[in-house]
Amino acid sequence: MSRPDPLTMTLDELRDWMRDTYCEVRAWYWCRKSDGKYVANATNHPYPPTLDGAHAAMPEGVRWERSCCPTLRRWEWRAYVQVSWQDSTGSYTEWKPVHFNGWPLAIPDTNDPKTDLYRLAVACCMAEDERRDQEVKL
Repeated sequence: MSRPDPLTMTLDELRDWMRDTYCEVRAWYWCRKSDGKYVANATNHPYPPTLDGAHAAMPEGVRWERSCCPTLRRWEWRAYVQVSWQDSTGSYTEWKPVHFNGWPLAIPDTNDPKTDLYRLAVACCMAEDERRDQEVKL
């Protein structure tokens, strides 16, 4: 099965992907219909279509910012993770860009911050999966 492209997904598709892939299924999310089947309760979606929902969807430990890319002459959203190490001279901490498909992750700014940040969150989750898969292969 091919991986979806966060750049082409709608806000609802991004939210549903986060729910179906990275959310613990909670009992309050499901409602029982009269025929006995359970369906998703849209009013209790764990990732609401708001900026707060987009912020909550961002993986833990990820920092993001909106910046201008001089090469492409556009505004974009970038994600960073904190990396720490220690050597004989001391301890160090640095923010490194999240890499996805071998490149630093950048989501074009479409003037829709909710969708843009959900796209960034989904791409960060996919990047984390990609990183874990590479570790397993080693």
